[in-house]
Amino acid sequence: MNSHTNQPSREEIARCAYELWQESGGVHGHDREHWLRAEALLRGGEVVRFDVVLLPAGDPVTAARAVRDATGLDLATVKALVDAAPGPIVRGVDGDEAERLSTRLNAAGVAIEVVETAG
Repeated sequence: MNSHTNQPSREEIARCAYELWQESGGVHGHDREHWLRAEALLRGGEVVRFDVVLLPAGDPVTAARAVRDATGLDLATVKALVDAAPGPIVRGVDGDEAERLSTRLNAAGVAIEVVETAG
């Protein structure tokens, strides 16, 4: 911690983010999430995460297109998610990402639910 501001240093945040990355299995592509979670943990704040859950309603083809466009997931994964509805499309995202997905999917007519999960 910086003694002047009582804030974690960039090195401390980076070290914690690396540990979180290792705990998650070393999956690339979530650097920002690990950094934000590390920063919140070091500041003593609670990390709030959300699951975006696809509900079984509407046309499955429309749902699959919208989910694929919003998430960038491959077609086989999207098809499995749509077939398994209700179920999470994404897990443990921050509030901004959950809101972004919710807005895009609702605009496409896809029924979803955003559920707060343990950080």
